[in-house]
Amino acid sequence: MKLIKTYSKYSKLNSEFTKKVSNNYKKYSKYWKKPKIFVEKKQKTNLIYFDDTVQEIGAFKIRGATTGIFNVLKQNKNINEIVSASSGSFGISVANICQKLKIKSKIFVPKNTPKLKVKKILKYKSKIDDCNSDYDNCKINAKNYSKTNSNIYYLDGCRSDIFWGNGSVVLEIINYLSKFDKKILNKKILMILPLGVGSLATPNSILLKENFKNSKIMISESINYCKFYSYYSKSTSPSFKDTVAEGTAVKKLPLLSQKYLKNTVDYITILTENEIYKGIRYLYKKYNIVAEGAGAIPTATFISNQKFFMSFDYVLIPICGNNIDSRIFNQIVFNTK
Repeated sequence: MKLIKTYSKYSKLNSEFTKKVSNNYKKYSKYWKKPKIFVEKKQKTNLIYFDDTVQEIGAFKIRGATTGIFNVLKQNKNINEIVSASSGSFGISVANICQKLKIKSKIFVPKNTPKLKVKKILKYKSKIDDCNSDYDNCKINAKNYSKTNSNIYYLDGCRSDIFWGNGSVVLEIINYLSKFDKKILNKKILMILPLGVGSLATPNSILLKENFKNSKIMISESINYCKFYSYYSKSTSPSFKDTVAEGTAVKKLPLLSQKYLKNTVDYITILTENEIYKGIRYLYKKYNIVAEGAGAIPTATFISNQKFFMSFDYVLIPICGNNIDSRIFNQIVFNTK
């Protein structure tokens, strides 16, 4: 694991965003499940594992998809089809919510998307286009498709109303921690977040900084898609080779996420494929949790350099997705062919 410090300075200027997250949580949290939380003690540091693989679709992205789709339909009641680009979990979430609301959906995915994710999208009666070279190509084709009919809406995975839902992760962590530590707001806290388009990292880094004065944010990426890390380290560039963490396989960080993360992130790490594998194995052997690559990156980051984290009172580790093909999972965990 390689780590760099960004020396970013954060000013608390997002009270309106915090209010949006809170209001949307009250309205729409019935559409997702409460996460499982595991506490592990390492010396004086409390590790808080926040397991969102319990969601029906297997990932945290059901939160943002819910708030995003409801916001779109609130603004335009004539929309009868939602179109999205996705490496899998966001597409599954969009298909799930659209089916519940009885509107059509179509998801554009990269051609190398794991079959499990494609199968889950189809399970929710969504159409699928899997003839796209990569995630960025998916976005182009999805946008072009949406222009064919005014009642078709392209829902990007990185936008403010998506953040309103995904930011609820920190809200639920706050609710949990405040129950057994009355001094939690003054404790030294670090949260490790994976980075794809920034739909989890951006809102939760804001919410954590808004609520905890001694908080730090660490972003973790696959070394193959180190788009944010390479911004600070000019000697390191992404190779764009395949990664088991396909949820992070985005070539360019959207401007909206970039705008906020440059101010909220304190540390950035990059992990090799083998280090990500270790995170997947650790979660299964320790907690019997099946995690996909991107979903296990925060855990992999911690176990790759545990000594670094021992100066914090709390380290928050989301486990944010389980949509991994069983064959790939078994190869990683059990060394099967």
